[in-house]
Amino acid sequence: MTHELVTWLVGVLDRIEQQAPEVHAASCPAVDSSGMLYAVSLDACSCGWPQRIRTDIAAKRNILGLVVDSGPGWHDGYTEAYRDVVRLLAAPFAAEPGYRAEWGPQ
Repeated sequence: MTHELVTWLVGVLDRIEQQAPEVHAASCPAVDSSGMLYAVSLDACSCGWPQRIRTDIAAKRNILGLVVDSGPGWHDGYTEAYRDVVRLLAAPFAAEPGYRAEWGPQ
């Protein structure tokens, strides 16, 4: 179960990381009055959201790296605490396609 959850979570993090440059606060100069992103003015970003998202994703990847042993059979070496950590990291993404109720925090 945990291996599938980690694989799914990494996929979600990959997708969110790709979308990070498009996420800005409504008051950011990179966004026009209709809320559309100015593709040519990403340098005008002052809200910091794209970088915050990338930093958050990097932190989650680092936690997963600490929890997951990259060798064969790594999923057999999880402790309950590590399982709980992975479940808690995944919980905010429960509405994403592919999430299973059994992965929820217990």
